[in-house]
Amino acid sequence: MGQLYLVRHGQASLGAPDYDQLSTLGAQQSRRLGEHWKSHGLTFDAVLVGTLKRHAQTLQGIHDGLDSAPDALQ
Repeated sequence: MGQLYLVRHGQASLGAPDYDQLSTLGAQQSRRLGEHWKSHGLTFDAVLVGTLKRHAQTLQGIHDGLDSAPDALQ
């Protein structure tokens, strides 16, 4: 049986002119999550992502940590 992983976006930039951006910590969080999944040998058949910038930035960080992942479906 397959598994479903739900991920909320990394920390956004509270108080910044554009809140819909990951903070430096949020970018680090997403990259580390990808690294964690890579260290456990996880792979993904499909990825769904929301339409906000911080959603896409979180996914990019996860991709960077994993070194690979399927393209996202919206």
